[in-house]
Amino acid sequence: MAVTNLQLGSLVLNAELLVVLAAGLMGLFAVRLRLRGRSERDTSPAWNAIGIWIAVWKGSLLLTDAVAVIRQPLSLLYYDGGTIGFWLACVCGLTYLQYRYGKMYGAADAWRITGAFAAGWSTVYLMAIIILDRASAGYAHWLGMFVSATSVFLLAGIWRIRPGKAAEEDLGEGSARAESGLRRMAVPGAGLALLLVLVSYMAFDQTERLMERIENRNGNSGVGARAGNIAPAFELNNLLGEEVALADYKGRTVLVNFWTTWCRVCMTEMPHVQKLHEDYMEQGGDVAILSVNVTSQEQGEEQVRQYVEKRSLDFPIVLDRRGRAADDYRVAAYPATFIVDGDGIIRERFLGAISYDDMKKRIERVRDKYPVEQ
Repeated sequence: MAVTNLQLGSLVLNAELLVVLAAGLMGLFAVRLRLRGRSERDTSPAWNAIGIWIAVWKGSLLLTDAVAVIRQPLSLLYYDGGTIGFWLACVCGLTYLQYRYGKMYGAADAWRITGAFAAGWSTVYLMAIIILDRASAGYAHWLGMFVSATSVFLLAGIWRIRPGKAAEEDLGEGSARAESGLRRMAVPGAGLALLLVLVSYMAFDQTERLMERIENRNGNSGVGARAGNIAPAFELNNLLGEEVALADYKGRTVLVNFWTTWCRVCMTEMPHVQKLHEDYMEQGGDVAILSVNVTSQEQGEEQVRQYVEKRSLDFPIVLDRRGRAADDYRVAAYPATFIVDGDGIIRERFLGAISYDDMKKRIERVRDKYPVEQ
């Protein structure tokens, strides 16, 4: 899923991880409803399945890009195994659920419970793709309302759970059991509510971006930091003291990446940027990398120089000594990445770590959709 991360002040939250957690909690609630009326309502396998899904999804990076993990172990925190990791995580999580519930209730009931988890999980995840993913077929704000309404319905159903027949004979025991069930669901309920707020915030942000793109298509485009705006111009010096301007790259697709040496996420992202630069240089250089170090946030230029030399980075790096370029691009958290087409229009922006594969997909999407006229 290619979604823009959620920025809260200087904090950048992984949007896809939030969606996964929200989907997992919805799957958990679906299992809870499926187990309604049973003497034993054990949802611990569903909790474990969520953890297994995330662990396999993240850990699959070792299969798809082991070199990046060896060089930067922190890559496991910020990246995942992509499509391969997604489906591998699904297989592992659902297999675990089928095995555990099969031992508890039998194969037939295990299939139903696993299906309920998968239905709850996929409902949130697929809706999030439609609402938040720029590469999806469309954007529909009412679908976000549908997801919220579905969540409320399921949550309300959980609170209406009643004890089984055996418990009805013992009113005191039944009340205690119901009260215990409410306590057990308080934490996941609060967690789901928080995640829904965050996902709704992202949906609102995506809706704003859609409206801006519609305005830009109608000829209302201006200079700014959002997709569809004319990229703010800048002229900065590189590490050799040479002046480099964004306008020098007119006619080429440019990936503009803002970073600092003290940013741990930026350090993890650098090998991906270097690899991307090497690939496009071999292809003829119609795509350029322009890396902007926000030097106003550094202790000095020598620190930047040592950082670059230590990591053998050879893509173009310019120094934003006064922080004006970062201000013009409204960069409040690092790294921040913008993809500018050959006409100088921002077509993509991304907050937080972005992998080599994701960078390349976004660049190719921009290059194919907005080709440069020769």
